[in-house]
Amino acid sequence: MNEPAAVGHQPHTRFARRCQAPPRGARTFEVYREATAERRLRSPSDPRRAGCQQAPWLCLLALGLTSLGPNIRAADPAQEGRALAEELRAQRPTKDSRFDGALQIRDRAGHLRRLPVQLEVVAGDPEWRGIYRAFTPDHQLLEQLTVVHTPDQPNRYLLDRAATPTAGHTGPPALAGAQATNAFAGSDFSLADLGLEFIHWPGQRVVKHEMRKGRACQVLESLDPHPAAGGYTRVLSWVDLENQGLVRAEAYDWQNRLLKEFEVDRLRKVNGRWELKEVEIRNLQTGSRTHLIYNTDSPTAKPSAP
Repeated sequence: MNEPAAVGHQPHTRFARRCQAPPRGARTFEVYREATAERRLRSPSDPRRAGCQQAPWLCLLALGLTSLGPNIRAADPAQEGRALAEELRAQRPTKDSRFDGALQIRDRAGHLRRLPVQLEVVAGDPEWRGIYRAFTPDHQLLEQLTVVHTPDQPNRYLLDRAATPTAGHTGPPALAGAQATNAFAGSDFSLADLGLEFIHWPGQRVVKHEMRKGRACQVLESLDPHPAAGGYTRVLSWVDLENQGLVRAEAYDWQNRLLKEFEVDRLRKVNGRWELKEVEIRNLQTGSRTHLIYNTDSPTAKPSAP
């Protein structure tokens, strides 16, 4: 894959040409970039007009979040990165919604575990919540994570497990971003992954613009000067210029070794809007991988009742 020079990672041959070549009909990256910008500004389904209606991974991966206008270049990479991260943090859903899906967790030995999941988005102004529920195969609640998003404040993570019910008290303690490195339901997704904690870090810069999977992308580098134990010190994320969705992300440990790769596996456009079907996360140090699959055609995949 087409890795940053600092990583020393050589791209796989079968992906290299696809990631580097501009799409048919565009002579250069800039031609495609400008054409993409014009289409976004004309489109009535532009996320800036429609509003974000799903939780963070669905927002960034599917419906998209607003970034800097592609025609606007900041004075330096740090300024551009801070502005992009600020725009991403500022987005919030305009409607309640709910989606069913599944976690498919495969360990290094190839053993597969499948858990039903549900994502519920509770819109609010200014605070909104993304609620992730994982169930046992017989549909008993196993774990529930609530990510509380508040403008200009760190995310708060509220984790309830079936073994520690919260009935009779005020609820689970809130975890700060640095404390949210625990795995969700035994998967490769940490709590902080689901909350996109890295866009809240102080160090943000756009390191380059490049093609990824045939898409023109901004590459945002997020740096945590004080990484938590087991957490990340750096994240690279590829943000699609057209739909402002997250195409790919790479997370590095405290020794700057590649720890996890996130990638959109299935994305489709329905009625002018982008819908996420599947995202994969791979842990390169443990050899495990998890697929988060959303059933956007299910009866619950629609706005919730007010």
